[in-house]
Amino acid sequence: MNTDLARFLATRTPLTEEQAVWGGGESAPRLRFSISAYLDDQRPPPSYVTSVRGLIFRGDLVLVVRNRLVTHIWPGGRREVLEETGCRIAMAAQLGFLHFHHLSPKPPSYAYPYPDFMQLVYVAEARAFVSEARHLDDYELEAVFRPVAEVTRLS
Repeated sequence: MNTDLARFLATRTPLTEEQAVWGGGESAPRLRFSISAYLDDQRPPPSYVTSVRGLIFRGDLVLVVRNRLVTHIWPGGRREVLEETGCRIAMAAQLGFLHFHHLSPKPPSYAYPYPDFMQLVYVAEARAFVSEARHLDDYELEAVFRPVAEVTRLS
């Protein structure tokens, strides 16, 4: 881990830690990560931030996104929430960040920070649904609001 990132994380304690595997398909290498989640309003060094995620609420409902691989509550990434879900948001505030540490060798032509990168996590309120703003593609299949109690059962 680089010195600036180690210094930033030194005074913070992760809320949770887990391991995950991404990719492994025909066009993507299989990548293993250690992921640590932090509740924190401070931003990590910008050179490590690769994307932004959001927990989007509408009253006591939370936005759930289904793609080809998983159902999740983290819309965002390198595309805007509006483009992925059709939701226009307001009152976004940083909730924390995710720290990803690669457990796999660096793939050839890997374009992102290695061995560590971060994703900022925001919480926001949905203001309106703008169907024409949603970019339909073959990856994001559905975005719907579900009761929080139902979402806690997602695996």
